[in-house]
Amino acid sequence: MRIRTAKSDFLEAVQTASRAVSARSTLPILSGIFLRTPYGSEEQKNKLFLCSTDLEISIKCEVDVTVQSPGSIVIPARLLNDIIRNLPEATIEMYLDSSNQLNIICGKSKFLIRVLSPEDFPRFPEIIPKDGFTIEPGILLNVIRQVIKSVSRDETRPVLTGVLVNIEGNKLKMVATDGYRLAVRVAETGSPYGSDDAENQKKLNVIIPARTLEELTKIISSHQDEASEVGIKATENQIIFNLNLSTEAATDRKIALISRLIEGQFPNYQQLLPEGYELRLEIERDQFINALRRVSLLAQNNPVKLKIDDEQMKISAITYDVGEATEEIEVKNSGGGMEIAFNPQFLLDGLVSVGEEKIAFEMTSPIKPALLKPSGPENFLYLIMPVRLS
Repeated sequence: MRIRTAKSDFLEAVQTASRAVSARSTLPILSGIFLRTPYGSEEQKNKLFLCSTDLEISIKCEVDVTVQSPGSIVIPARLLNDIIRNLPEATIEMYLDSSNQLNIICGKSKFLIRVLSPEDFPRFPEIIPKDGFTIEPGILLNVIRQVIKSVSRDETRPVLTGVLVNIEGNKLKMVATDGYRLAVRVAETGSPYGSDDAENQKKLNVIIPARTLEELTKIISSHQDEASEVGIKATENQIIFNLNLSTEAATDRKIALISRLIEGQFPNYQQLLPEGYELRLEIERDQFINALRRVSLLAQNNPVKLKIDDEQMKISAITYDVGEATEEIEVKNSGGGMEIAFNPQFLLDGLVSVGEEKIAFEMTSPIKPALLKPSGPENFLYLIMPVRLS
């Protein structure tokens, strides 16, 4: 293999592929990135494909190169990343010599790196589903960010460590819960494509590991200026996200992230949603967030208490032997008074996730779940369990 490529483009691809590299595997091959050039009659002759996997998540991306001779290698990801990052901004030449060492040359810098055998690298998963969906990257990014904080970190309940993703027609719904709070976000996708069979097309109902979606958000965030759309496809046990990139300076490129799905039945979250409320507040979100952050400084693993009366809400926290804090904010109250307490971090996560300037805060009783949502279009719901007052 012998190629030439621009440093900045290659570094970007290496950093993207490194997101799926295994950090703790006992298999040395999984600590590497598989590099290969097209063979035979493949299209995109001047592309270099970079693949990585930890056997749970796999990433495949591509970069524009000049291919002088084809081939494939596996090189340790961390070492490759460190070398490329520290090279000057210039053209990089890479080739495999007769002693099976990778020569990396850039300007007056030269490195000789021992490589791993490409035959030992796991076969990159191939999924060819019949149907799929497309969505704008920015929309997908916002949807994931609004629900991801509600995912459980308790591995004893695997289904709660993932996000339920449901697509019907052009409606995308993501749901996450850890048993103490629940987040539901609805958005529009592009038109589905594939089969004309109405029963097989336009539907998707899977549980995706939270880590997969977290890595996806990092990839989208780092390519927001280039990304045109994200394709979503699934099989019985895998899902693939195809991020299409396009710039004036380079030919179209793709980044594919493939992940296993979580098996099991997601809880029936619909039955948790209250049918009504006794008290409804309309609040300026930023005012609530700032006051809650200040008062929470004195919570220190204790709940914050909300005392609602007429058009005022008093936020308070106390930690014995440390101190206490209180702050009042104005609210628009449709109901009576109430005293209710919450985990301050869970409440703050919900407020940040709502994403609208004005929010609605609905409560039934001090011991039943409360609901946070935008005061306008209800495309997001955040259910939070209160803490019992002693």
